[in-house]
Amino acid sequence: MAKIKTRQVLLVLLIGVALLALVLLYVFRGAEDSVKKHQPDYVLTSVALYSEFESDENASNKKYLGKVVEVSGEISEIEIDESGSASILLSADTPFGGIRCNFAPGSDSDLSALAVGSRVLVKGSCSGMLMDVVLDKCYLVR
Repeated sequence: MAKIKTRQVLLVLLIGVALLALVLLYVFRGAEDSVKKHQPDYVLTSVALYSEFESDENASNKKYLGKVVEVSGEISEIEIDESGSASILLSADTPFGGIRCNFAPGSDSDLSALAVGSRVLVKGSCSGMLMDVVLDKCYLVR
């Protein structure tokens, strides 16, 4: 009788640990590293997106936060940090900011051929506006 209860308790514990491991794996794995497979919720130019945030940040946050946005524009800056994370800044025809597109380390976007002044199409998840409008989990469409 004691062996049966011990086995039942061990089985329940084993199932609980397995479920906990699956939940932790799902949570800490996070979302996929880019929005490559997602259809954009909005498609616009870097100038138009920045202009919307500059004119009414609260309304723009409600409209764009967490949404997949596809933005076209001219590269004004390219940065790659020591961890391998890359970002590009798309011009918004203003000296005060632009669209900051952040790529995850090991992203499948080939950024090696990019140069300041070239035009690109980038898809990313909008995180709002600091100095720049920020797109995370970006993917270089072309």
